[in-house]
Parts: sequence; structure tokens; C-alpha cells
Amino acid sequence: MDQPQSADLTLGSLQAKGTETEPTGQQGLSAGEFVWRNPGKPVGAVVAAAKVLRVLHGSERPLNASEVARFAGLHRGTAYNILRTLQAEGFVGYDEATRSYSLSLHILELAYGVWLGFGSLCLEGAQC
Repeated sequence: MDQPQSADLTLGSLQAKGTETEPTGQQGLSAGEFVWRNPGKPVGAVVAAAKVLRVLHGSERPLNASEVARFAGLHRGTAYNILRTLQAEGFVGYDEATRSYSLSLHILELAYGVWLGFGSLCLEGAQC
């Protein structure tokens, strides 16, 4: 996996601390300057995919598509399509023998990247 060449963000104009996303008019911010502001209107497909990932994360065992749909509050077809997309992108693993899904280690790669790039970021509720 390619590693970023610098700690500067090229995400355009975002700034640090807080819990929401909003443009700030600044370019090339360092990791410590990243802030979440009002994200605007949520994208339904992204919200649904996040629900699926949370359900899989919270499960003690792999789940089939019907279980994921039920626990995430989604239609079975929607959950299935999201699961297949997440599988194709490497975020979810699929076991053909049990027809069940679980989080893949790719999630850890992303988390590790966040840890390295934003290690100094204060988490919500933490004292910094």
C-alpha cells in the first residue's frame, strides 16, 4: 500500500478539532488542523453502508445478508448490495460455505492510517 509522502492534507479546505465538516478556505492543512463541521445533507447510501459496517463490527460472529439487513434496519436487497460492494472494495469478507459476512482487515489498515496521520487529534469527549 502506498504511503503518503507528507503529513499535509490535500483534502482542500478543512480545519481541525470538533465533530463536523465545513470548508475553511485554507489549503494544504497539516493533520493537526483537521476539523469536522456541518457535513450538510447526509448521503443515504453512505449512511446505510455505515450502518452495515457498524452491525458487522458489533457482531460476535459473521452474519448473513438477512441478519445484517434486520440489525441495520435495511431492506434485504439493499443490505445485500451494500455488502457485495463493500466486499468488492475490500472492507468486508465473505465466506461462501456459511454465506456470511464479516469485517476484513482492510478496516485496520484505514484505522492505522488515521492513527498515524491524525494521532494527535482529540477524540470526541477526550480531554486534550
